[in-house]
Amino acid sequence: MEKHNAVTGVYKSIDPDEVIIFHASSLEDEIRFYLNDTQYFVASETEDACVVKLKEEGEEEEEKKHDSVFSIIKENIRILSTIIVICLLTLTGLSYLEVFIDNVLIYLIIIYLVCFILIIVCATIVEFMSTNFKLKSKHSAEHMAVNFLEINKRLPRDIGEIKKMSRFSADCGCRHYLKDVEVNFISSMLTTLILIVICAMLPNFIPSYIIDIILIITFFILSSLIGKIIKKYELFNFIIKPINKILVNIMQCANTTKKVKDKDIILAYSVAKYWLQIVYPELCNSDDDLFEVEYLNIIINK
Repeated sequence: MEKHNAVTGVYKSIDPDEVIIFHASSLEDEIRFYLNDTQYFVASETEDACVVKLKEEGEEEEEKKHDSVFSIIKENIRILSTIIVICLLTLTGLSYLEVFIDNVLIYLIIIYLVCFILIIVCATIVEFMSTNFKLKSKHSAEHMAVNFLEINKRLPRDIGEIKKMSRFSADCGCRHYLKDVEVNFISSMLTTLILIVICAMLPNFIPSYIIDIILIITFFILSSLIGKIIKKYELFNFIIKPINKILVNIMQCANTTKKVKDKDIILAYSVAKYWLQIVYPELCNSDDDLFEVEYLNIIINK
């Protein structure tokens, strides 16, 4: 193994009875299990085999070609068009709804609720339309392998054991994005309620345009401050956690699949095996190699 590929440290659970996968990710032709912030084992597809290597972030960045903005837009024009249509229809509906609602508080609450739902819907559509089946299969296999290791604390002995695992993962990367959306929604709602109280207390002789400026500035400052407080002290977790779990599963319905290919399960097993040997060597058993001996040829045949 090359010198620059030597393992410098690993993230693992301090609880000896618990197994935690620090981070895993999937691309169209590979699955990665990270050891720390920069180093990872990667199992890559080739025409006749599965190749597992230890790599570091940035090693191959120079070899990657960056697409132009125009080419990115061209490739995703269908997604952009769908999002634009949905947003326009939503804005039209909100403007029409304003005629029937006189209460500012109720109207603002509806706006924030609709915007929150709109963000989730758009994000789910983007995930569904931008993730092809090849990537969905690997993403599912990655989650299933992670779930198996964390639950059983050993390597699987056959494909059937992994296939019994859920393709959904509570630790999927999208949960961080969704949590930010949820926190912003709650902070915006709380800020709106506070501003309505402030607005009612302001003297009547102040010009309306000055009140609007005060409210706008106060909204951005206050909502940002409330959001940071919610994150720092983990407030409203009794609301955020169950909502986050539901939304993560909805998102994963769009970027995973039930029809996981056997070769992708093998790919996930291969990278998980090398990862486990470094992070939790005490959990490795020579009998577990039966999986690789029996199923490795699937990568070649399918």
